[in-house]
Amino acid sequence: MNNLWVHSEPLTLDGKSILLALEPTALGEMIIPELKQAGMEIRLAASLEEAARQVTFSPPDFLILSEGFGTRQPHLNPLLTLLTKLPAAARRNLIVVWVSPTVKTRDYFTAYTLSVNLVLQPDYLPDLVRLLTETWQEVLDLFEGYVHLREQEQL
Repeated sequence: MNNLWVHSEPLTLDGKSILLALEPTALGEMIIPELKQAGMEIRLAASLEEAARQVTFSPPDFLILSEGFGTRQPHLNPLLTLLTKLPAAARRNLIVVWVSPTVKTRDYFTAYTLSVNLVLQPDYLPDLVRLLTETWQEVLDLFEGYVHLREQEQL
């Protein structure tokens, strides 16, 4: 497939913000050094309410949400519901990663079902920076044609 608007320059996570909504918090301790090394601005959410407030009022570029964060019913997570209700322009600019031991990493059907960009098993967290970059590239490739057309309409 030929796509004229494919993003071609290498992506860097330097300066991008990431919100970690992880349970158990040991998951965050595992990935924070790698994210800092990539130059990301790291924010931690201590509760479901705090994560919802940050996503709504000061949206990060990336959100890492673990299955057990703030609820005992993982697939009914209120934060997932909030994400589906965000305006399209805001949701398009937020890369969401769902971390769960019950999913297959990079399973696009499960990601689509949950309305997230990437599903990830905790075993793959050491590869998070690479997976974030690849997922971000996929999102850019998906929406860049649309954004380009919107820009032309506004001229």
